Amino acid sequence: MCSTGCAVLSTTVDDISSGVFVTYGTKLEPAVDLVAATVTVWLYVTSSIRPTFIQVHLDDTTDSASSGTYTSTAIPAAGWYKITTAPLSLPNVDLLELMLTNFDEVGTSTIYVDSITISPAVAGPWNFTSSGAPLTFAPGDSVDPSVVSGLVGWRNN
Repeated sequence: MCSTGCAVLSTTVDDISSGVFVTYGTKLEPAVDLVAATVTVWLYVTSSIRPTFIQVHLDDTTDSASSGTYTSTAIPAAGWYKITTAPLSLPNVDLLELMLTNFDEVGTSTIYVDSITISPAVAGPWNFTSSGAPLTFAPGDSVDPSVVSGLVGWRNN
């Protein structure tokens, strides 16, 4: 399914009344300079239970005035999706998140992340070619953690 193996994001939603969203993210240490860079994420949504949107969120968390940048893609059906940011203007990015938002059904959703790439290339922990996938799961802000759970795994091809 994925070109060299992929991170497997599994989310189970038990109650959609509270506007559940979840994040799969990684802290970038050291921070990376994404001025004039473009980030591209290739992913595959496998199930009928899925988020309405997936956002790529990049941020400088050391700057309390910054909310970073969000690039949102609608997910109307299972299948392959390519999310590409506009050229960025972010000098000190230390957080990358995939935000799965607005689930409209309860159940388990599975997403395979094939790759996350930056052009032009910059140094950083962009390792999606081994089982050391760097993403971790967290419920979204103000979401009751008892109604949502998630795991990150790895699938080799």
